[in-house]
This record gives sequence, structure tokens and C-alpha cells, in this order.
Amino acid sequence: MEELTVWNAGLDVKTFPVLQGSIEADVLIIGAGITGLTAAYLLALEGKM
Repeated sequence: MEELTVWNAGLDVKTFPVLQGSIEADVLIIGAGITGLTAAYLLALEGKM
């Protein structure tokens, strides 16, 4: 059963293909809420990928 909230009721969900191969990164951020976005922004300012 899919749960619809006021935030995702009209959302067009995008899908992406499964990663093939590997990716190298300095940091992995899971989540795009205010904390994740702030962490990504501050780490990018420090030159992290």
C-alpha cells in the first residue's frame, strides 16, 4: 500500500537506472532534508566530492 502525504500527493516520482560499475566519493550523504542539504553545501565549500 502506497502512502500519500500532502508533500508527495502531486509529486511526479522520477526513477533512475541501477548504477553500473563504481563511483568514488569523499562523502556520502543520505537524505535531502535541511540537514542533508546543509551538510552537502558545507562539504562542497570545503572541496569535497
